[in-house]
Amino acid sequence: MVKYGKRLPLEHTIELDEVEKIQELSLTGLSPATPYFYEVTALHPSGEKIESGILTFQTAVNEDDSYSFALMGDTEARPHINDHIGKLIWDERPNFIVNLGDLTDGGFEEHKFQWNYEYFTGTRPLHSRIPVFPVAGNGEGDLYWYRKYHKLPGDEEYYSFRYGNAEFFMLNSNEREREFIPGGKQYQWLEKALKNSTAIWKFVAHHHAPYSSDEDDYGNSWQDSTAYGDVSMRPIIPLYEKYGVDMVFFGHLHTYQRSLPLVEELVREDQGVVYVQCGGGGGNLEDFAPSRAWFSAKTYRGHHYATVTIHSKNLRLQVFDDRGRMKDLMDLKKE
Repeated sequence: MVKYGKRLPLEHTIELDEVEKIQELSLTGLSPATPYFYEVTALHPSGEKIESGILTFQTAVNEDDSYSFALMGDTEARPHINDHIGKLIWDERPNFIVNLGDLTDGGFEEHKFQWNYEYFTGTRPLHSRIPVFPVAGNGEGDLYWYRKYHKLPGDEEYYSFRYGNAEFFMLNSNEREREFIPGGKQYQWLEKALKNSTAIWKFVAHHHAPYSSDEDDYGNSWQDSTAYGDVSMRPIIPLYEKYGVDMVFFGHLHTYQRSLPLVEELVREDQGVVYVQCGGGGGNLEDFAPSRAWFSAKTYRGHHYATVTIHSKNLRLQVFDDRGRMKDLMDLKKE
């Protein structure tokens, strides 16, 4: 049973008669940009009752309103870190969160415990109050529990959503070698979606890294040169450049890195796509190559999260470590 309303006591109730371990429902007729209260009650046939207590959420803003969203990635297997990062994000009161994949370290069908005892244990402060939009990482590659635990647009494997004056294009990069090439399923879907988008701001999110100066994922940088990213991701990049994507968010590497604006593998300060690697959740920390990459604007090694605040044609990206100290700041302004 779900009770909800704009004030206490809660004025609306929805009851589900089916007996299922995982259930979903939609609340309709809600007002935009409005805080709501809600409570979930589960009744066991034995008569035992479990209550969530009064929780909160806020509906999506109007198109011209300002808003903020948070970025986190590679939450993986350390709930105590994700709980700590989550509380720092909660302090920021973002409108929603984008999780950049590897929600779990290996949460396949036979590893449900990674969801119940690791992911949800660490992210409960966020999931109970703030919408979370994820992309799939290699950690949940079979998508079995990923689909069951999320209610996402489309087929849930890849999807888009509009929020305020921005549109987000969420891809499944586990299928990049087949679907990120011209003619591939996601390539064709993304080209059509970007071409039809009327949003002022356009963001793409996926798990794997088109550009990264990680020390050893793309060649051992302590012994030889590296590819500076996953080359199988790059066939889809021309769509980002052609249709005016502003920023691309990804994780996979457990560090933070922001690129300079890039076009055709060149730095272009007057135009270009900014790539943001934000893998600072509960995964094992990684490190960078010993030499600076040609595209790099900022790197940071440590657990972290990011916020993006948008008002009209103004954007601010901020990145914070696990003590709340700012590690990066970038402003974008559209003419």
